[in-house]
Amino acid sequence: IDVAVARCTESKPERQVLGGIGMFTPVNERDSWREIYRELEAYMLTEDGKKFLNIPFQELKPADCLFQSLMLEIKGDYENTQIVETSALRDLYTREYNECWEKQATYVTRTLAQRPTNAPVVDIASGLATLVEFIAARINAPIVVTDISLTILKRDKRILQLNHLEDRVDLLAFDIRRMPFKDSSLSAVTTNLGFQNVSDKTGDVDGIIIELSRVLNGKLMGIFDFYDPEDQENRKIISELGLEWSFYRGEFLSRFEKTGLKVGVKNVCLGRNNPTPVGEYFKEATIDTLPVKTTSTEWCTIEADSP
Repeated sequence: IDVAVARCTESKPERQVLGGIGMFTPVNERDSWREIYRELEAYMLTEDGKKFLNIPFQELKPADCLFQSLMLEIKGDYENTQIVETSALRDLYTREYNECWEKQATYVTRTLAQRPTNAPVVDIASGLATLVEFIAARINAPIVVTDISLTILKRDKRILQLNHLEDRVDLLAFDIRRMPFKDSSLSAVTTNLGFQNVSDKTGDVDGIIIELSRVLNGKLMGIFDFYDPEDQENRKIISELGLEWSFYRGEFLSRFEKTGLKVGVKNVCLGRNNPTPVGEYFKEATIDTLPVKTTSTEWCTIEADSP
């Protein structure tokens, strides 16, 4: 369904389907991805922006390469968007980082493959839908792509269409603090580093965990990249950002176990993690705030089962 209106029997506000995306976000919700795209679109209209877009991506630093991929996307050149983005993500991170991520994605996919093929998978905080693409290309199961940003979901839909995966997915825009699902309705939930962007300083973390436990009637599988609590330089930034709860394995497990979910750590591997390099053209833009110094992080898949 490309355009529709959904009505709830409990007299809640009507919800729209726009461009095939179910809308459950507040009208005035801030969309950080939209802000990034608007800035890049304005830059593309300048002489410098036009010249930058024509530089062969092989000649760009990885961070600049990523921004060029977003600009190509704005132009509607989705095929080259993927080529340039793949190059950027490969070179922004260490070989160990990329290998550890793929090990987790493979583990999640193999676990999901053991379920009935008609059982839907809901991916939370999908972002660029990297995990969704990985799963959808390997198993035949319906997948729901979700994010609070309508802008990034529109982007995900176009990329999934390009890769002939659109028939496997549905897309919903909502805030994970208020998920549009019934109690105990989801048998499989995934997330790819999604919780590690949620600051405890907002006061919403416990509410998000409770909301997840409310809708779960099966298994949550989340890919995580945990830091060493003894690493003081990175700990300082993690603390300032209010991310101790999601960047330290012990604190994360403690928070989740309070809900009564049965939480386990699977498929652990260690990998070197370097600060993401800055670009030459976008020197003020930071791809990732962490790490601030090279460190070894613990990759794993967290499995949380409903009681």
